[in-house]
Amino acid sequence: MKGILLVNLGSPLSPTYEDVRAYLKEFLLDPLVVDYPSILRHLLVRGIIIPLRYRKVAHAYKTIWDKEGPPLIVYGKKVQKALQKVLGDEFHVALSMRYQKPSIRDGILELQKAKVSSITVIPLFPQYAEATTGSIIKEVQSHVNGNISVHTVIEFGSHPLFIDAWKKQGELYPLSSYDHILFSFHGLPIRQLKKLGHSQIPYNSSCIQTAQLIAESLKLHPSQYSISFQSRLGKEKWLQPYTNEVIASLAKEGKKKILVISASFVADCLETVYEIGVEGKRDFERHGGKTVDLCESLNESQHFISLLKALSLDKTCLKKL
Repeated sequence: MKGILLVNLGSPLSPTYEDVRAYLKEFLLDPLVVDYPSILRHLLVRGIIIPLRYRKVAHAYKTIWDKEGPPLIVYGKKVQKALQKVLGDEFHVALSMRYQKPSIRDGILELQKAKVSSITVIPLFPQYAEATTGSIIKEVQSHVNGNISVHTVIEFGSHPLFIDAWKKQGELYPLSSYDHILFSFHGLPIRQLKKLGHSQIPYNSSCIQTAQLIAESLKLHPSQYSISFQSRLGKEKWLQPYTNEVIASLAKEGKKKILVISASFVADCLETVYEIGVEGKRDFERHGGKTVDLCESLNESQHFISLLKALSLDKTCLKKL
């Protein structure tokens, strides 16, 4: 039996202040996420970022939380189940989160108990960054012994099945009815772009490539869309243009209806449902716009499962750890 370990970012155990603080602490103290020297990182995260942000983040999670839990975890479980079904009994599919539960350690133990002969790690981040896929690789390496073969998918932002999956999502919307299409990707501090890690292409270049390929598949003219970066943290320079500023500018230019495609996320989550669906909508309306539609993420769509199946079976996509 072969093991597949799906890994996404993670979520607080609940939207309470206590659990949100615990999640932010684990997440932001990762030296690959806030990559300052240890003392400075702890002072910044524990003394400034968490005290200033945890109430706002908890409110955001309460807004998107439903009876099943946070969307990222809910969709993760559905994807795990669907992928297990299409791969069959020769595979055991486990789900992990880089932060909080189910942990990467838990996922690896699950696969070891299933007596898998190998593990293929699929970080659910289409474009490689040290703060995401790089951190997952490091955590996996710390929990796997040398008796089992481990390979990982490094990135898949330009994979034909990934582009096709987003094409199918985009076609669910009447594209000609929108004044503009915005491709919004998670941002990174500018200084982190030099950290290629296991990738051969800088993060921003990978995002631009993904957007252009999806736009081409949807037959969008370059004048119909633009690319931006969201989720900026702190005063440091991050990838630009910033999504919130672009959304406001589009409204000021007289655009009344826009569609946002967040193609660095494979599942709807805080960054899509709240940042775009709530905050982005509010900013657009505040400056004269009327409608912001968020293109539903890949979630558990059959086209996304087809991509994951291909990544699980295609050895050319893998790098040995």
